[in-house]
Amino acid sequence: MTHYCQKGSALIMTLFVALVLFILGTGIIFASNIELKIANYDKNHKIVSYMAEAGLEEALYRLKNEPGFWKDPYNFESDEDFYEGNTYSVTITKDYNNTYHIKSIGQNQKAKREISADVKVYPDFPKIFNYAAVVFQETGDELLKFATKKNPTRKITITGDIHSNGKVILDDKVTIKGNVSLKSLSDLEINGAMIEGETLEDEIDFGHVNIESISGSDVIRFEGKKDFNGLDYGTDKVIIVRDYYEEDEGEEDQGEGSDKKKGKGKGKKGKTRVEPGDINISGEINGRYVVIAEGDITINGEITYGDPDEDLLLLISQKDIVINFGKGSKNRKIDSYLLAENEISFSNLKKLKELVINGGMAAGKKIDSEHKGGGNADLKINYDSRIKCFKLVKEKLYFTYDTDTVRNIEVIEIDFK
Repeated sequence: MTHYCQKGSALIMTLFVALVLFILGTGIIFASNIELKIANYDKNHKIVSYMAEAGLEEALYRLKNEPGFWKDPYNFESDEDFYEGNTYSVTITKDYNNTYHIKSIGQNQKAKREISADVKVYPDFPKIFNYAAVVFQETGDELLKFATKKNPTRKITITGDIHSNGKVILDDKVTIKGNVSLKSLSDLEINGAMIEGETLEDEIDFGHVNIESISGSDVIRFEGKKDFNGLDYGTDKVIIVRDYYEEDEGEEDQGEGSDKKKGKGKGKKGKTRVEPGDINISGEINGRYVVIAEGDITINGEITYGDPDEDLLLLISQKDIVINFGKGSKNRKIDSYLLAENEISFSNLKKLKELVINGGMAAGKKIDSEHKGGGNADLKINYDSRIKCFKLVKEKLYFTYDTDTVRNIEVIEIDFK
């Protein structure tokens, strides 16, 4: 009897041990499967995260280097075979001013990850604002000329660097307290001038200011000729003066030369330009301004900052800037950076003894210091480096280049989902 009981106990013990081993084995296999699934999930999660980040990086690249490539909203995807069936899809939308929202989704058959980012896009700051005087176009007849031959008692002093994509002529009694750079050093003509810095070969790429792209509540607009006796519109404002047009009332555009209206130039289709967007300006500047004329700008009197440490002015003409003080002037100064897409010239300065420009000047085709109308006034140009930090230039102005515009990106916020 005892013998059979012992056999039964051994069998029960064997079954119990087998059951325990089975449970342990099943548990180990189950745990292993869970760990494998976790590992696969973690792997897939990391992969789609990397894919979402890759989509974000491509969006930042496109915003930086290809500003004209997309419409709002803009969508693009990675290639299907980009990485073993893992893909990303991106949507870019414009929120306000220069701020954009990017949503990048990385995914495969088993996982999905989304990254959202708000970014601010600034146009690349033009190199022209690095100079006290610069001529930047490349048509073949550009000229930067500081001349004293016709005015033997005259002195010209430039504090800062100068550059021309074309020819540079520097006469006797001209002092450049900085570097002189040209597209080709063979175009440099030194007639006794003193250059305290280096002479270098360099090239600048610049086109024009795109008025159409400027918008916002800090933009003030006028049409037709405008006179400014000082500026006091509140700080950080862009002032735009455009040509004034009238409808042609069913008549065909008569183009340039028509005497239908005095001051009329070449019109837009179905419209007649009644008055060009020219500016006459002088007086005290209270605040920081960019003033843009679709026509010419004439500086007909002294321009001074109310607060030299805080105030700043950039004058931009899509045509010419003329400095013309009249016959009664003696010593005068212009607190402003001047940018003309065509030419900067000096006129009717017979009584002037000294002209000081605190800022700098840039012209597309020509800067010629010889006075139209005579005069022996000394000329001093003192470069104001604050122009390179001018917030309005960075955030409001878009410059069209011959090559692709490179823009600066500031990531404001990133959100992971």
